[in-house]
Amino acid sequence: MKSKLNAMVSLACVAVVILLLGQSGYASDNNGWGLDGAWIMKMSNGLASLNHNLTLSFQDSNGPSYTAVMEHTECSATVFGMFPKATNQSDSIGVAVKTGLSTLDYTVVGQGVKKGELADEVVYISVLSGETRLLGLDTMEGEATVAYYLTNQDVNHDGFPDVNEVPVICMPYTCTAQRVLLMPPTESTLDLPMPPADAPVYEVTIEGDWITDPFPDPEVHRKPFDATLRIGDKEYSCTGTDSQYNWTDSTETTKGGFRVLTFDFGELGVFELWERMDGEYKIIDMEGGHRYHEYKATGWIIRGTGAFINTAGIIQTTYGNDYTWDPVVGPSVLREEIHFSSNGTVKGVILPE
Repeated sequence: MKSKLNAMVSLACVAVVILLLGQSGYASDNNGWGLDGAWIMKMSNGLASLNHNLTLSFQDSNGPSYTAVMEHTECSATVFGMFPKATNQSDSIGVAVKTGLSTLDYTVVGQGVKKGELADEVVYISVLSGETRLLGLDTMEGEATVAYYLTNQDVNHDGFPDVNEVPVICMPYTCTAQRVLLMPPTESTLDLPMPPADAPVYEVTIEGDWITDPFPDPEVHRKPFDATLRIGDKEYSCTGTDSQYNWTDSTETTKGGFRVLTFDFGELGVFELWERMDGEYKIIDMEGGHRYHEYKATGWIIRGTGAFINTAGIIQTTYGNDYTWDPVVGPSVLREEIHFSSNGTVKGVILPE
């Protein structure tokens, strides 16, 4: 009776463990904790911190080996300037082998390439080898090195450095990785319309100008401007406003923020253009109390009314900004002249007959 009870308890414990592991998105193998799946790996050293997508797949469900594919989402194709001719780094492929219940060794091989006239040319071969320890079902850490070899160190052209070849450079890294698990959908931050499938598609251009004199406080103002929309063979005039936005002089903040332009066409309707800056300001001219610069932005048409109620589209805009200030007092802007020119494709506009 006692042995029966112990067996039942043991079976219950096993069932609980299986249930918990299943809830974690964990897949086990016959050699301890399972590693197959998708991982996001960060590799760091004194030069950089780089992210990679790592996929591990069973080579044999009864064995300890995995096929490893590493996509280099962040990388230095030139290896921090060591190979200046390289323009791209390929994904790396290889193998991972479990060496214990929660440890594994792995090697992946890739290439740095440059553009050629007929085909890309290999500049170097990279060999990444490391050791990893699982800290839990969905996290791991370890150490790795990446060795780089020239193409003339692969005499037989089999894609691997020849035996006993010494790498041009070998760099150490510390590594951490997180398993990609199922995540619930998030609420959309853009109220994108859904045009009917058979809605017409139009090429559009928008041009506008505005002058602000004297220049107001950029934290509180809304700039009115006049603009012209050309869509199909029709042309419409509108009054627009540039809402308060969270662009700043910080490039990182600029790339992360939206600027909202509202175009009011009266009885025809209204739409908003939510846009983000592409890249940085390009200063064309700057001397004395004057500066002219250009920048580009990409925007999405949303929140329309009237003819634009089901309109969706992507718009590319080039801005030209001309600032004037008192050269004696300093760069406090007294006058701002802006011209913008946009073009793109929209779907779902209901044009009047």
